[in-house]
Amino acid sequence: MTEILQADISYKKHIKNVYLKVYGNFYSLPEVQEDDLMQQILENNNNLWIVAKKGNEVIGSLLFRVDGNLSLAKGMAAIVLPEYRNQGIFKEMFEFGLNRLNVDIIYALTRTISPEPQKLLLKYNFLPLGLFPNVRRIYAYENHGLYALIKQEAFSNRKSINKVLKEIADLLGILKDIVISRYLLKIFKNKFIDLRFLEQFISEKYDILEREKFNFNLREAKKLDIKVLNVEKEYLEVIDKLRFKFFPFHRPNFKITTEFGSFFLHINMIDKHSAIMGIDVPEDDLEKMYNLFFNIPYIVDKLDARYLEVISMAINHRNHSILLDNGFIPAAYFPCLIPYQDGRVDAVIFFYPYNLPHFKKMYIPEEFKNYIKYVYSMIVKKINQEVEYSLR
Repeated sequence: MTEILQADISYKKHIKNVYLKVYGNFYSLPEVQEDDLMQQILENNNNLWIVAKKGNEVIGSLLFRVDGNLSLAKGMAAIVLPEYRNQGIFKEMFEFGLNRLNVDIIYALTRTISPEPQKLLLKYNFLPLGLFPNVRRIYAYENHGLYALIKQEAFSNRKSINKVLKEIADLLGILKDIVISRYLLKIFKNKFIDLRFLEQFISEKYDILEREKFNFNLREAKKLDIKVLNVEKEYLEVIDKLRFKFFPFHRPNFKITTEFGSFFLHINMIDKHSAIMGIDVPEDDLEKMYNLFFNIPYIVDKLDARYLEVISMAINHRNHSILLDNGFIPAAYFPCLIPYQDGRVDAVIFFYPYNLPHFKKMYIPEEFKNYIKYVYSMIVKKINQEVEYSLR
């Protein structure tokens, strides 16, 4: 018989051993690889590190990291030893966590080569929000799908958007079509979701804008200062004045300063995944912010990172023009993600494509096919724009 329980610090070595058996040293998530972070998570009872046991052997693991201040949880690091798969063990662990979490939003990134987690998330009415190509590397680069269970408490505090770029409206339209097909055209009962809020969400009216035109002189950063010591401490000291600072469950390990401003960065040195965790530029200097984003992908490339992500509030359409102009691709639309003032605002998650997407051996739920087409179309548009610019 399989026993499902919440692990404490005494399970640390047993949990590590499960990932070692399956992936050797290729598993890249810092929650598993970094001893101090793993210990912090296991010692904080707000988190749920769930294990499955057969006798004295740990045969499966699933982590839900929890931020009570954000009322947010992230499901991750799901694993079951190969000889115990297809026995419903992942389902048992997932349900164990879902029934114990008391937050407004639960989200998960799933490996698109693994059908079972995606099917289970859809069964429990998690919304597919987008697709991240080449987001992580284990043996090779992998695509991940983003799913979220957004409870009625989150939607009831959501601030609506009234202006959105056409490119973002196209992405949002895919999500709204999924909401209509999965929820509003079907009769179902779910204790977490109130259909009234979903109806309000899909019927929301907003102005669709063309991308803003900028006439700035693009300049390569000539002065670079790269800091790796005490970065997290400095980040926490200045976080109130940073922009693009929302990136949950990450901590920065690089600070890069240029003549245009500075930015904090998380880089996973195993799989080269990176995320912008805040930029510091003068409040009214749009040209410096534009040039900083122009330079960031090249700086990150020099640091040998192969994937770059940034989260932006959906209400800040000017920022989206800047990101799109500098080659960032919108990959997911996440309603209600960011606490803001006295409510929650939607987020758009962008990535910078260093490698072309690949979809071999990928399990593709019907809901994700339009996301794939969208991401590809945006990458093609980026290439065409860069070719046109180079021919001027």
